[in-house]
Amino acid sequence: MPYNCESLWQDIVIIYQETKKLLLWAEEHEIKKWKTFTQPLLEHRSALDHICRALACEVGILSPNEDYYKKNLDKAKGHIYRAFFDVADWFSVVLRDNITDMLDDFDTDCITAAIPDYYSIIRPDIENITQEIAAIRDGKDISTNNGIISDIGDYRQKIEKLLQHHKTIVGKLRSLNEYKIKHKKHNFRKELLTVVISLVIGIVITIIGNYIWEKVINKKASENLPRTETSIQQYHKTEGLSTPAPIAPTDKK
Repeated sequence: MPYNCESLWQDIVIIYQETKKLLLWAEEHEIKKWKTFTQPLLEHRSALDHICRALACEVGILSPNEDYYKKNLDKAKGHIYRAFFDVADWFSVVLRDNITDMLDDFDTDCITAAIPDYYSIIRPDIENITQEIAAIRDGKDISTNNGIISDIGDYRQKIEKLLQHHKTIVGKLRSLNEYKIKHKKHNFRKELLTVVISLVIGIVITIIGNYIWEKVINKKASENLPRTETSIQQYHKTEGLSTPAPIAPTDKK
């Protein structure tokens, strides 16, 4: 390599390979949104342009110029570096969103039954990874040239963990749906039983209420009513006549 630029070339190749690995993971796991994510491609195109300018000096198309050569390789590295972070940032967000979307239709009981360690291990780990990724993004600076490759390696490891959690949940989707259907049937039976019991209780209360009304309340009310005189008795009393004795029934022969 001319002008002692081996380290620059090495960084460019390593960062590009890490970026390509993330894109392949996205494709293999059928995360289709990456096809419309053009920013990394634009960064790679710009990087290729600077690489070709540097190579033009190396192969004699342009006159040899060490500053020009190194300057273009350094710019190419910057574009490759930004492409990696574009892909990594996007991929980490998509994975976390997918995990949330996959679990959105299931309640806590369902998730706990199908994925027992979700709330104790997986979810806390995802939250920790999110914070660690935020720290890496906050500290990224291509101009410092310190720890660039190690930061990229750390970021890739965080995404690998997210991807593993993503795989775990995808593998449990069938169990989640089966439990959801079973839980729905159980809840339906429970609600139906509640309705039946409520209906029976209502009928029993109605019957008891009617019985109490007829046998107790009505009876007491009739006992408390004043005795009234017949119209014949009232007539004789008004005219000062004696009230005739009731006619005894006669037997017909």
